Amino acid sequence: MVVTEPAPATQTVFMLRSAHYRDHDGCKKFAGQWNDATMLVETAHRALNRGIATATTDPRRAQLRGMRGG
Repeated sequence: MVVTEPAPATQTVFMLRSAHYRDHDGCKKFAGQWNDATMLVETAHRALNRGIATATTDPRRAQLRGMRGG
């Protein structure tokens, strides 16, 4: 009998700055500026508290999502 672990709780946030973070397996991930990122709830709260990310309901997301410099 195979026992599977339930998936850890995640949250999607809108990144205001690029950042590296670790997923539930400990693998390093990259979240680019002006894109959505799905990460562990604890990591998402840390990014929100530090001003690196904002909620997906933020009006800036509608204007800035997917923007690239150049």
